[in-house]
Amino acid sequence: MKTKLIAMVTAAAIASAGLVGASPAKAGPNDQLARFLVGAVALGILVDSVNRANARERVVVTRRVVIQPRRQVVRVYRGKPRQCLAQRWSPRYAGWVSFYRPNCMRRLGWHRDVGPWYKRVVVWR
Repeated sequence: MKTKLIAMVTAAAIASAGLVGASPAKAGPNDQLARFLVGAVALGILVDSVNRANARERVVVTRRVVIQPRRQVVRVYRGKPRQCLAQRWSPRYAGWVSFYRPNCMRRLGWHRDVGPWYKRVVVWR
């Protein structure tokens, strides 16, 4: 409301200044046309600014909260890849010992901290 009042008062002042300022005896037709065009452009700019201010006020922004699905990380110990399985002779156990090659297991996404090999699997609930 405040911007509309200021715009109307300014537009009235510009429009009346163009009519009262020049007397017909001193000003030629080109001067009157120029003043008229300047006043019309000023009025157009004021009306445009008021319309833009009104458009900004009426916009209603609604936001939806996206709920992320719950997920849980589970350790899986079964299903180790057979291509990583290897055997070697162990004098300690006096026989062949089966083991999983560490580089192969890491390349396929398996981890090992202290205990056995495990794979992290994400389960969505």
